[in-house]
Amino acid sequence: MELFVPENETELIQQIDNFIAWYNFDRPQLKFKGMTPIEYRETYL
Repeated sequence: MELFVPENETELIQQIDNFIAWYNFDRPQLKFKGMTPIEYRETYL
C-alpha cells in the first residue's frame, strides 16, 4: 500500500478506499491465527 499526500478530493477518496480494502483483505492478524479479517470470517462463520 502506497500513501502520498493527495492533490485533490478524488485522490483522497481513492486512498481511503485502498486503505479500507487493505485493512479488510490483506492485513493478517495474530489474534486471527495469521489470517486476514475476511479469511477469519469465512472460516468461522
